[in-house]
Amino acid sequence: MVTSVGFALKHTVGKFPDEMSHFRYVEDVTNYGLPVYVVPPGSKMHVNRLNHPPLYYELAGGIALLWDNPLVVRMLNVFITGLSMLVTYRAAINVGLKTIPAGFALAVLASFPMFMLTGGAISNDPLSFLSVALFAWGVLRWHLDLSHAIHLMALGGSIAALTKATAAAQVIFLSISYLLVNWRTSYARFRTVTGWEWLVTGLALALVIAWFGYAYFWLGGFYPRSGPGPESGYANAHPDAVRWSVSEHLEKFWNSNRVTTERLYGHGKFFNDRARVQNFQALVGICAALIVASTIWPKNRKQWAFVVPQVLAFLAFLVLFFTQIREMHLVYGYPGAMQARYWFGFVPVLAVIAAMGLQRLPIALQLCALALAVVAGVQLSIAAYTVI
Repeated sequence: MVTSVGFALKHTVGKFPDEMSHFRYVEDVTNYGLPVYVVPPGSKMHVNRLNHPPLYYELAGGIALLWDNPLVVRMLNVFITGLSMLVTYRAAINVGLKTIPAGFALAVLASFPMFMLTGGAISNDPLSFLSVALFAWGVLRWHLDLSHAIHLMALGGSIAALTKATAAAQVIFLSISYLLVNWRTSYARFRTVTGWEWLVTGLALALVIAWFGYAYFWLGGFYPRSGPGPESGYANAHPDAVRWSVSEHLEKFWNSNRVTTERLYGHGKFFNDRARVQNFQALVGICAALIVASTIWPKNRKQWAFVVPQVLAFLAFLVLFFTQIREMHLVYGYPGAMQARYWFGFVPVLAVIAAMGLQRLPIALQLCALALAVVAGVQLSIAAYTVI
């Protein structure tokens, strides 16, 4: 949390990507009660190119009404990021991880640059990350026959739907992949769901349907916005933009996601950036190997039946992510926002899966991996307070 607080204290509003656009919606809530998705002709209201549902802006706007200070509004995301870390820890404990592997999962989370820096910005990203983490935790508890699984899935799913389309897509992929792998056990489990649990699920669905019904019939679409999207502006500015081949686009997609996973993009250079990135790259490589090991050589069949759907959902989302950007590129020439934070909702559950693989290694190797993760997190915290 030191990292998130450091960013909030050291950087002015607007430093984080799209922060001013998010801030405009928060201002809309303080003035009009909802983000302004439709601007009447001739109005002096701000147009906005973002097309996100209103849940985060309602929460942040409520805080802004009480404390007219952007720094206090930023602290909401510090709190939300803390909840994501708590959910990750609780999931690690539920799956039976011991102290070192559970600590490793948290340290991995704390070392992801933009995961932590969104926690100090005005943005709906942290709430979208939390929603997917809650849903995945609910799936885990469902898989282990633990209580409150339905409540967590209903809470996470509804928050995702009312916060960001990418989060909603991740929840859908997690649901489909889990049911495909575990349809027999899930069918039997559904027969034990209580009336109260069905009621909670129904209320969550009703809330989501109510918002999207209102958005579609009164605001003109499921994801309305008051201004043109970036792809339209790009097409107007670059009418003869070169269209990349699939292989060229895939290469750029890979490189962009790699860079935006490793670095604090949208900022100046940090004095420890080279050493931090090298350590982080080593950590990500270790996590990838541990996830592959947990997928191919699971501890038991039950572990495999949980791990495989999570990994499949992550891969399926990446395919959707690329195909959507590819379609936009072909139509408008726009290269697309190929930023890794769009799939960061998966980071908490992937960190737990990596920790599951770590727990099967000798204690000395566990300590080495934990030390590397802690060093990467500390380097990130230092970077958040120092910018060149």
